[in-house]
Amino acid sequence: MPGVACLLAIPGTDSLAGLRDSAVLSLLYDSACRAQELADLDACDVVTKKPCWVRAMGKGGKGRRIPLLKETGHLVGSYIDAFKIASDSPLFINRSGARMTRAGM
Repeated sequence: MPGVACLLAIPGTDSLAGLRDSAVLSLLYDSACRAQELADLDACDVVTKKPCWVRAMGKGGKGRRIPLLKETGHLVGSYIDAFKIASDSPLFINRSGARMTRAGM
C-alpha cells in the first residue's frame, strides 16, 4: 500500500469517530485546503455526487471550487449520512456537536 493510502487508512471507518477522521484527512489531502478552510465548511459546500467538488473560502475571502476524487466524495457522503448532518450545519463537528476547530483537526 502506498504511503499516502496507508496514512489515510489509519483512522478506519469502523466507528463514527474513525469515519469523521477519515473524511477529514481525505478531504484535506484531496482538496489541499488549509485546516481553517476545512473547519469553516458547511455541509452545503460539498457536493458528493458525481462530479464531486467542494467550495472553499480562502484567505481574503476568495472562494474557489475544488474538484474531488469520487472516493473522497463517497467517504464524505457516508460521513454526512452517518452523522445526519443538515445542509446548513457545519460539515465537521466535534464530540459536543459543535463546529470542529482548526486545532481540533
